[in-house]
Amino acid sequence: MENKPLKICKNCTTEFKGKYCPSCSQKASVGRITTRDLFQDVLKKYLPFDKGFLFTARQLLIRPGLMVRDYLDGKRVNYTKPLSFLILLTAASLIFFPQAQFEEGMKESMAVGNPNMDTGVMQEISQWIYSHMAIIIAGMIPFIALSSKWFHRKSGINYAEQLVLNVYLVAGCTLVSLPFSAVTYALGTNLMQYGPYLYAYFLFYLSYFAWGYIQFFKPRNKIWEAVKAFLSFLVGYFLYILVVGLIGTIAIVFYKLVLGR
Repeated sequence: MENKPLKICKNCTTEFKGKYCPSCSQKASVGRITTRDLFQDVLKKYLPFDKGFLFTARQLLIRPGLMVRDYLDGKRVNYTKPLSFLILLTAASLIFFPQAQFEEGMKESMAVGNPNMDTGVMQEISQWIYSHMAIIIAGMIPFIALSSKWFHRKSGINYAEQLVLNVYLVAGCTLVSLPFSAVTYALGTNLMQYGPYLYAYFLFYLSYFAWGYIQFFKPRNKIWEAVKAFLSFLVGYFLYILVVGLIGTIAIVFYKLVLGR
């Protein structure tokens, strides 16, 4: 049997056999740096899921419902896990929602329902929401999944599977809306303010959501399935707002009465 020559590590000059240096763990084959290497290094540093993230994003763009079906059927190696994907994508989407514009739009919305609310309080609430956007969006999904479970109670899809479906689809909604957000950002339009741009944004958002449901559930009546998708999202959203509002009210009462402030 022919003995293979020893390799010399370019990093620490250790002689060894194999693919990695036993002393410093550097690869045996280290070639010249290319632009592709630089690009991959950036992906690995700032997109910790690199290939999985990009593959998941591509599948969500072209076949969202079918992709989730594949994931639930066990084809999971190539995909970024749903919640991780959603959190990373939500953080990236805030690039097109400057904090100042976001807070301005939030304060305007709160002023409509609570005209006597203190401006300082509105500012604090807006800042907190902006800083915790990923958590807030993730917190809404269990309610959408619950609503969808009820509207699709004969589908055989359990609640955990509904969660996976809706996490991926909400992430997909954010993904497909990025170009729309980028254009409005470039035009100097605040998407957080009421107006045609905001309404068009949500219509586009919910249309993608309905498309994902149609692909996933494969109904005979696609129009009715689209209606159920809209209802699942809207009912889940209002349930979420109701529960959060109730908890907030209890917290305020407790703060004032028990703590005497």
